[in-house]
Amino acid sequence: MQRIEKGQTHPNQFTHKQLSEALNANINNLKVKPTQKSDIELLKLMNISALSLILVPYGNIIFQSILLYKNRNKIRFYSIGKRIFSFQILWTLTTSFILLVSAFWQVEITRILGSKSFPVLLMIYGIATLVNCVVIVSQQRKLFKNKILIYTFTPSIF
Repeated sequence: MQRIEKGQTHPNQFTHKQLSEALNANINNLKVKPTQKSDIELLKLMNISALSLILVPYGNIIFQSILLYKNRNKIRFYSIGKRIFSFQILWTLTTSFILLVSAFWQVEITRILGSKSFPVLLMIYGIATLVNCVVIVSQQRKLFKNKILIYTFTPSIF
């Protein structure tokens, strides 16, 4: 019920029927209002702003935090926006940790491969950025279909 009220999910036909029976109401009167168009447009902007990390280091965190702060009074946007922001924070922390650890492996990997300058850090950062971009684009496709159930796999850190 809480997720339906917050606009995080839409009830299926069975849930509609159960609610109408429990509330002694007509099933047609229980229509859930879709998320406002402005909320979806803001979510699209927030999600796609994460691609700024390609040009600006930590741009994904900077721009999303500004958008989230400026629109904190929009309840539906804010609840979903926190999930988008949580994903980017977790992605940035994980990537930073992997890069830190791989810096120690740089010497060993270049010795094994016999190359004097194998760009391990650059390769790892490139792969991590590519994975992040794929996730962003896949979630953006859901938003273009007006589906607001995005980043459901991300634990909330707020």
